[in-house]
This record gives sequence, structure tokens and C-alpha cells, in this order.
Amino acid sequence: MSIRDLISKVQSTEWYLREGSALAEQKYEEGWIANILQEAYNQVSGNYQHQCNVSVSAPNINIAMRFLYLKTKGLLTLELNKIAARSRPKLSCLEKQIRGERSVYADFALYQLGKMGYATMSSLYSQRNLAALADKVNEMVIPANSSRAWMQGEQVLKHNEVLEFISDPTIWYIAQEYLNCQPILNEVQLWKSEPFNEALHNKSKDALEWHFDHDHNRFLLFLIYLSDVKLSNGPHQCIPKSSFENMPSFMTYDGRYEDVVIERSGCKSLAFTGGMGDIIVADTINLHRGLPVNEGRRLVMQLRFVDSTGFTPRDDFNIYGKLQRELLYA
Repeated sequence: MSIRDLISKVQSTEWYLREGSALAEQKYEEGWIANILQEAYNQVSGNYQHQCNVSVSAPNINIAMRFLYLKTKGLLTLELNKIAARSRPKLSCLEKQIRGERSVYADFALYQLGKMGYATMSSLYSQRNLAALADKVNEMVIPANSSRAWMQGEQVLKHNEVLEFISDPTIWYIAQEYLNCQPILNEVQLWKSEPFNEALHNKSKDALEWHFDHDHNRFLLFLIYLSDVKLSNGPHQCIPKSSFENMPSFMTYDGRYEDVVIERSGCKSLAFTGGMGDIIVADTINLHRGLPVNEGRRLVMQLRFVDSTGFTPRDDFNIYGKLQRELLYA
């Protein structure tokens, strides 16, 4: 598919035919769709030589891509993923590296992802290593006026237990099959969350209100619980299959969605409780939020895989790219 074909696809959607041209005049400069799509095309195809007529910064393209995801009901996202699949074909070595029980886990996780956009897996790792990493996360100091502390990048990769987890071909295979291309690891984080005065809580900033993610074109998260998580410990909560053609009718605007909006829509939510080592595999383009920690603490390791280099300035591909090459091409 060429960039011209991609632009034509967007311009043929019901939204664009109905209001796209008029809205473009109000929201962005003339030609904004073509420029945004050219940059998005470059990102997923690996072509960085083309220069847009209008400079597109990372925050701007992220906002615009979120907007276009809503307005095209995910059509643009899926078309860009097809381009990524041709540019980054799957690695045959990954499927060969998983055998027996792990192959069953992977296949069932992919089945769940296809059905709900979420999957759960029992622990794949030793309790000893999980406990060792949990002890290290427990040492993290939560800043004043906050309910959580987090760590990412080179600091995280210093822990041998983390390297063991992210070198597991099972999660790479699941990410590859779901994203339909060779996955890119672009985020590894450790989180510690504790109870906090609800009156002082910024629920929007702390992701405690309903929202969808779209920091990248297609992506997949692995949330590994490093502590037992009950309802009182603030589990991850989602609305399964609330994306693309199943997008709820109230999702006409970007932002946070209140409980009353969800309740009136009839959407049913699901909270993921579990024990230490349990894994939640999540396509968080579906509506989701974190529940507040009311007692104890929640310890989590988060991995994110993406289908392309992304549309935000937060990625550190120098760190994870080197690690990925060592893991997949050793």
C-alpha cells in the first residue's frame, strides 16, 4: 500500500465524508491529514527520508493519531499495521523456541486476545526469582503526595531477574503473533503502588479513570504481578473488546470517561486479580483503568511491545534495541 492509497482510505471513511474537511479547517492547518499520515507511514515502514511539508512533532502526531483512531474506528491503525507487517516480517525462530507447556500457554493466550483483547497466564517463572525482584521493587521510595513509584530503562535492566523474564521467547512469540510482525520491545517498567489519601488523588494522572492507550500504532502489554493482588490491592480493570469495530458509541471524543458514562452504555468491566507471578496480557487500546490501592501494596513489572517505532518522544530504543538484538539474533 502506498501513502496515496492510505490517504484515500481515510478520506473514504464515513467520518471524513461527513465532517472531515470542515473539521480539518477548524482543528489543524490545511493538509494536516496528508502530513500526519505521511509521518505515520514513515514510522511503520521504516522510511525516514521523506520530509513532511509541515513539521510534525512527536506530541502532535500522537494527538492526531488518537483522534484519527476514534474517527476511523481503528481502520487507520489496522492499515498501518499491515504496512508494519510487510516491513518487519515475523521471525520463524520464535515459534521454534517454545515447546510443550509454554506452547499451550501461548496458543491459549492468543485465543483469549483474539476474543477479548486480554488474556491471563499462570506464572512462567520461579517463585524464588519473583520474590527476589519483588524485594527490590519494595525498596523503591514513593515520592511525597503520590501513591506510586516507578523505574524504567537502564535502571531496570540492571536486575538479573528482569533479564530472565524478558528473554523468555514465550512472550516474544505472543507479541509477534498478536502484532502480526516482528515485535519491538520499547518499555520495561517496575511499579510500586500503595494507599493514598483519595481526596488528594489525581485520578486522571494516575490512570484511575477509564481511558484508552494509543501511544503507538499497535502494541501489547505484559503485566506481571510481583505481589498477590486482590480487589483491595488495586488490580488492572478493563472493558473487553471495546476497540475497533466494537468501539462503544460514546467514544466520540478523546480523554477520560466517567463511571456514569460506562454504566449508561451497558459496558461490562473485568478486574484482574491474581497471585504473584500471574501475567495479564493486555491490548490497552481497549478501555481500561487501574483501581486504587486501598490496602497493602501492588508490585508490578510491565513490558510493552509495539509494531513500529512509535509516535511519542518517550521511547528509548537505543537501550532496548541493543538488548533485543542480543536476544533474537544471538
